[in-house]
Amino acid sequence: MKKILLLICVFGLANNTFAQEPELLETDWYIDYFTLDDVTYNNPIVNAVGIINSNMGFETDYAYAVMDPESDSFFADVVYDPVDPAFTFINMGITLPGCNAWCDFANKYFELLIDDFIEAHFTYEIITNSDNTLTLIMTRDDGNFAVFQDSKILGINDNTLSKVRLFPNPTSDLLFISSEQAIVDTITIFDLSGKRIPLTLSADRSVDISAIPEGMYFMEITSENDRIVQKFIKN
Repeated sequence: MKKILLLICVFGLANNTFAQEPELLETDWYIDYFTLDDVTYNNPIVNAVGIINSNMGFETDYAYAVMDPESDSFFADVVYDPVDPAFTFINMGITLPGCNAWCDFANKYFELLIDDFIEAHFTYEIITNSDNTLTLIMTRDDGNFAVFQDSKILGINDNTLSKVRLFPNPTSDLLFISSEQAIVDTITIFDLSGKRIPLTLSADRSVDISAIPEGMYFMEITSENDRIVQKFIKN
């Protein structure tokens, strides 16, 4: 009987680990931008030299985030949901022994990750882009979210899509894209499970979302050289 119980426990632990998408644990994730309390913060690390650590990494029971290898870091135990693409940070901590660079951004970034400093629950989606790169979207229970790429962010200051906005948001029927400086080539809409929603962009830069269920969605917007992910709510 003891052997059977032991096997059940081991099987349960294995399920807890392997229920997660392998890419989450096997990829070094670099912060692109995040939204906290309706304010968007773009990654200030552009073509930086000497940044040797990824901004977010996941292990089987541990997670860490680094902004400046010489000072700023976040660490936590992580508990993965055995069924859904979700996880919870617990036993969190941050180290700020003497911030040398990107201090304001790091403080807000870590504020998103630690939530109330007791636990922080996130759902996540991993999107395979048209060029086979990966995008990770982590969404906290209160709707604040962060977007990561699987490579270092280069030339974000030249990203014309960084000024793209979706309006009105929330909305129940038409959702418009505001992009005065950028030419939008394609859009792709995902629900919280990562499933693609077959909606198209009209000539007036609107998307009719009246037929989809209420809830939170993500829109990937691409131009010739740029890509950005925006959140919207259907009510």
